[in-house]
Amino acid sequence: MVNKLLQMGFLAEAGPVQIFVSNHVKIQKDSEVRLKIIGTRVDATEIFCIGTIKDDFLGVISDPGATS
Repeated sequence: MVNKLLQMGFLAEAGPVQIFVSNHVKIQKDSEVRLKIIGTRVDATEIFCIGTIKDDFLGVISDPGATS
């Protein structure tokens, strides 16, 4: 789920992992996205990941701001 919007992309959470994804489409907070993790970094207390939504079958799953 999208957790925080940034100027360069957004941060999403998957369990205990926080993932940064660069902006490619319009995303808003609480959107659900399908992404692929392409890189990780581990320090003493946290795990950081870089992800992408630019691939087949990836992207926005649900958009809370969309009209039905």
